[in-house]
Amino acid sequence: NLKPMSWPQINIMRRNGMNIGLHTHSHPNLGKIEASISRNDLVKSQYVLRKKTGIRTPYFAYPYGDRHSFNESTITILKNIGFKYAFTTIWGNNIDNKNNYIIKRIRIDSGDSLVDFKNKILGYWDFVGWIQMKI
Repeated sequence: NLKPMSWPQINIMRRNGMNIGLHTHSHPNLGKIEASISRNDLVKSQYVLRKKTGIRTPYFAYPYGDRHSFNESTITILKNIGFKYAFTTIWGNNIDNKNNYIIKRIRIDSGDSLVDFKNKILGYWDFVGWIQMKI
């Protein structure tokens, strides 16, 4: 069973150079709820982080992270309340990506071999992102 990190753990990580990002307050699918509800949840998450750690973060990761978990309204809200970067779970590199609010990732798993790791980094698995965008 996974447990969220405690505030003391988060503060230790922050003091040791880790960047801290947000992931909403209540984990809604932001692409499927009203903009006002999204904004309220995002602002609340910022408030709680600031109250517990004293920081404002420019980083955000979409709950669920697929292409259906955000929309233009979500991106506009993120910009308006001070986020600079938003991460998805959409597979791929960001070499040609001009949108800091749709940052792709490459998933590295504990069972990956060194060959798997190399192939993922070199882009041989980028077809996964193409499939994700089609479904």
